[in-house]
Amino acid sequence: AVPRGATSARLLGTRRPAATGRGLIYTEVIMGNYVDGFVVPVPKKKRAEYIRMAKLGRKVWLDHGALEYRECVADDVKPGKVTSFPRSVKLRKGEEVWFSWVVYKSRRHRDQVMKKVMGDKRMQGMAGMDMPMDGKRMFFGGFKTLVQF
Repeated sequence: AVPRGATSARLLGTRRPAATGRGLIYTEVIMGNYVDGFVVPVPKKKRAEYIRMAKLGRKVWLDHGALEYRECVADDVKPGKVTSFPRSVKLRKGEEVWFSWVVYKSRRHRDQVMKKVMGDKRMQGMAGMDMPMDGKRMFFGGFKTLVQF
């Protein structure tokens, strides 16, 4: 809920309370970042190989302008009764779930970075290689950032 007297938030923005001697004043923070998110199953025995691939990916994406690149392995993701990270990728025995994301200035910026990444010779070398994960069970998508602190 918006505190009484605060101005309305702009689209893609949020209000952040700023402490002052008189109480809280709500300031508007405008977000425009765009995030690509990925969830993929990786065989535990191929973790080191996946990490090598991820380090190359990080270097390529950041070299072409991505703001942030993260690769995270599941630590506390129990199988759910209806849905969960393990169920979403049909996790098999001996596999682990990885959650990854790349941050860009905007969707337009993402499209520009991706064009450069896909044309990068370092990525083209991966085309024929045996990937250390099951890409058929990977899912991904692009997201607008609406709230950020």
